[in-house]
Amino acid sequence: MTTMQGFDEYATLARHLHQLHRTGERTTAQVAARRDATGGTIDQLGQRLGMQEQRLVELAKLIGEPVPQLSAPQPPLTVAGHLGSPVPPAYQGAEQELAGGSAYPELPAGPDRVALTSTPAPAPTVPGPRLPTAGGDEPPTQHLSAPAAPVNPDVELDLAHRAAAAADETAAQVEELAQQPALLPGSSPFSRAIVVYVGFIAAGNLAQALLALVAKAGAVDGFTLYAWMLAGLPALTFFAAYFALGSWGRARIGVSRPARYARLGFAMCFVIMSITSCFWTILLDV
Repeated sequence: MTTMQGFDEYATLARHLHQLHRTGERTTAQVAARRDATGGTIDQLGQRLGMQEQRLVELAKLIGEPVPQLSAPQPPLTVAGHLGSPVPPAYQGAEQELAGGSAYPELPAGPDRVALTSTPAPAPTVPGPRLPTAGGDEPPTQHLSAPAAPVNPDVELDLAHRAAAAADETAAQVEELAQQPALLPGSSPFSRAIVVYVGFIAAGNLAQALLALVAKAGAVDGFTLYAWMLAGLPALTFFAAYFALGSWGRARIGVSRPARYARLGFAMCFVIMSITSCFWTILLDV
């Protein structure tokens, strides 16, 4: 009877050990699979970050901005110092002397040694650590640092993926802004050209009014007045608007030559300013 009970206990323990062994194998397989999946995710994230770095450098070159320094430069390593630190000035002379002379220079002879007594010296007593006290009579309190919180790789990878997605969105916004010109970025090329030509025509009208006032005062004759009002000022207005569209209407990336609608602008400047010249001469009675 006792033998049967011992055998049953042995069989129970063997089954339990087998279950523990199978559980350990499953846990090991799960940990290995999770480690492989985490490594693959890290590799994919590294490739994504590398592509983002290349795109950022390309954008910086296209828009004329300095290329960002994404990785901090490593300090140069020197063999003479400890862990890359330079040799102190006090040892530089000794290093040069050793380099020029023998590897092991002869040391000078020192004074004679004094014989020691056979009486053993008393062992020094080392005081124990003194803990900080909170008050006069209160017992000492020891300040222990809290243990660091464990790092969850899944949470860290999720945060890294979110940061990479936010970087992609920001890069897309930068590309969209860089594809638009600095002058009226939200307008179409045709609307931008119309607004620019009309604005310069308005400035030309002010010049026409000033010229009519000068002619009324008798400082300018009639031929010079009409030559400037009908030909000179319209031509200056057209070329100023044309070059403004070429300079500020050009996108930094994408389209190389902006649409300036030269024929339309030429007609607008000469026709409208011819009409306004008649208006100013009649209004000011020149």
